[in-house]
Amino acid sequence: MVRANEKCDVKPSPIIKAGGTKITEWETGALACRSSLDTSLCGSGDKLCVPKVLYPYRQCIWQKGKHTKCPKPYNWELPRTMYPFQPKDSRECTACTCGAPQGGACVATLRLFDDGACASEFLKQPISSLGGDCDPIFPAGRAMGGKSVTDHAYVAGTCEAGGGEPIGEAVEDDENAVTVCCRQSYIFDF
Repeated sequence: MVRANEKCDVKPSPIIKAGGTKITEWETGALACRSSLDTSLCGSGDKLCVPKVLYPYRQCIWQKGKHTKCPKPYNWELPRTMYPFQPKDSRECTACTCGAPQGGACVATLRLFDDGACASEFLKQPISSLGGDCDPIFPAGRAMGGKSVTDHAYVAGTCEAGGGEPIGEAVEDDENAVTVCCRQSYIFDF
């Protein structure tokens, strides 16, 4: 049974993210340090001299954007693209919805009396719209002088929830990417 105009309202709950505000983790990280340059070693104004870097560190160059090739001698390995801490994030959930109410019922108390003044009650029992149409009275054939139905109430039905499905994605932010190209490390300092 459903009351006329009965409906369920959507009451969304806030999403609690475990572990604070961290929403993604990258598989690879890097720490870059800028070195001091010695311009007196090169002798020419169109060259730049940099010191040797010993293993496990590497001498690298970087350029904004996502690139597929590295210049010599920084092409010892494939270029590595590094991304900012936060990706482009379009993740969210579909809107929450409620289905039509189901399972509502009217409930009341049936009271039967021996007399017409409703002073001598011989039966008091709960009834509902979910029960059958007939309830037997014991003993069969007993005379009834009066009746009343009291304690009327409506028990609202429930609605099936829908929506709330995850959509979107978190992807690399290519617009703010940096490509890093590195030379092979020196194992020995000669």
